[in-house]
Amino acid sequence: METLIADRRFQTGTNAPDFDEGTAAAPPVTGSELFRHSERLKQAQARLLMDGTQLAALLSLLAAPLVAYLLSGSVGRHPALIWCAAVAGIAVFRLASLVRHRRRSNAGHPDLHRIRISLLVWNGLSGLAWGSAAFLVYPPDSLPQQILLLLVLAGAVAIAVTVHSGMLNAVLIFSVPAILPMIVRLISEDSVTHDQLAVLAGLFLFAILLIAPP
Repeated sequence: METLIADRRFQTGTNAPDFDEGTAAAPPVTGSELFRHSERLKQAQARLLMDGTQLAALLSLLAAPLVAYLLSGSVGRHPALIWCAAVAGIAVFRLASLVRHRRRSNAGHPDLHRIRISLLVWNGLSGLAWGSAAFLVYPPDSLPQQILLLLVLAGAVAIAVTVHSGMLNAVLIFSVPAILPMIVRLISEDSVTHDQLAVLAGLFLFAILLIAPP
């Protein structure tokens, strides 16, 4: 028998032990191990969602005052302050909600479903606040600043795609209300230049929806 095994090894060119020699099978995975793995996966997903939410909120806090300042000369101080307060206020409440979720996650009880729902709600509100710029801080008499505002909104959408990668719903619920009002406002200007800008904005939104991660 040993001679036959040696001949088989010589013919196959390997020194690996044969199954007949009692190769041990991998031990079965227990239910407790699967549960621990599932919990670790949930915690990792929760941290990823919360990190993206935190980054988006902080960027909103930084960008909103700057944009309001740049456009206040054309649209007036009060509309700019109202828009800035809306964007920044939502970002602050978003961070407060994030702190609560982080405490639960650090305690070992991450509620992934609740975190996802919270993310969708705050993303929708944030998208509406950014989209309201098309009516509150839209400079009617300055084409360069209109283009600047369009670029700012496009940048906000691009950031949303980056920080919320892996969750298409979160990208959609922010991007559509953030860009669509600007497209409508540009079309309402009834000029070739504004129509071209509206087409570009529409193509940008369409491209974002195509490349957004599922």
